[in-house]
Amino acid sequence: MRKRLVFVFLLCCLSALSVEAQDAKKAIRDHYAAIKEMLDLYAQLEADGEEYPVNECYKVKIIQNLPGTGRHEEDVSLYYGEVEGSDEIYPDHWLEFVSSSYNYAATKYYREFLFDNKGNITFIYGLDYSVDDNKEYEFRFYFNKGKLFDVLVKSRKEGEKDFSQEYTGKTLPAKYHSFYQQYADDIAKYGRLFEAIDGAAHH
Repeated sequence: MRKRLVFVFLLCCLSALSVEAQDAKKAIRDHYAAIKEMLDLYAQLEADGEEYPVNECYKVKIIQNLPGTGRHEEDVSLYYGEVEGSDEIYPDHWLEFVSSSYNYAATKYYREFLFDNKGNITFIYGLDYSVDDNKEYEFRFYFNKGKLFDVLVKSRKEGEKDFSQEYTGKTLPAKYHSFYQQYADDIAKYGRLFEAIDGAAHH
């Protein structure tokens, strides 16, 4: 009887966690969709030559000529929101969304990072190429309170048009750890970049 009660309790816990994860994923998707809709609107207004309020964003272009590899270019956009409840003329900001486009030789990388208003990462999208297996990978990582809870990986071989599902699960296989570490390093790097720019501009 006791074992049965423990089993039922564990099932209830797992069910509650599953519901929480589903709710978190829906909230992330809604937040991401709202960001993309805003960016599409700004792009359309700009293309039409219309006046519009400046979107809250810092854009940085990083160009390097590195020994042995030549020219590297990275375009970074840091979108931010205002901290609510502040009476300051220039209220504090929080980093909401980052997009990064990287170009080296014939290879291009693209990454997106979404944060909540407490600074926790909630979503990562990555489009990366691996020279080890000549594949292009599309990654989606979902986080709840900064902890990874869902992973989706698609891939396509060189010359293929469409991506195919390669992995979906709650944990990260060792095969993708190097990509994930790059994204974690990016989060830290863009956080420092945002603090340096935003602090100089508004404090």
